[in-house]
Amino acid sequence: RKFTPRQIETIVKNHFDYLKSSENFDMNPQSLLDSLAKLIERVPADQPNALTLHDYDDIYQTDELVYAIGKDDIKKRITLILRGTESHSGSAWSNWATNLSVWKTEVPVPPITKEALEGGPNSDMESLWIHSGFY
Repeated sequence: RKFTPRQIETIVKNHFDYLKSSENFDMNPQSLLDSLAKLIERVPADQPNALTLHDYDDIYQTDELVYAIGKDDIKKRITLILRGTESHSGSAWSNWATNLSVWKTEVPVPPITKEALEGGPNSDMESLWIHSGFY
């Protein structure tokens, strides 16, 4: 299921008191609502689904990757969000060593991405730069 910023705002508002008191939610829910309000301002009235959270997974946070995929039809971009280092993790030091590595690696555009870009302004893109820790 995908969610718009307005739908996420409703969920946060409906659970505000719980989120504020929860030890498992380490963000001020009001800060989250303020950020969502800025996103909502960007959404054109005739395109209510222009910004969407398409997928996410945080069910097995201690054992698996936590991620989210966002789609922005306004700026024509897809954003992949990955959870950063967990300080209490046993491998935190090695994670931080990777995080501090700011070098990027040039990689060829994957075929599936090339297909998605076909006919658009970036259709001639042959390579992209990614954080070396992801490649």
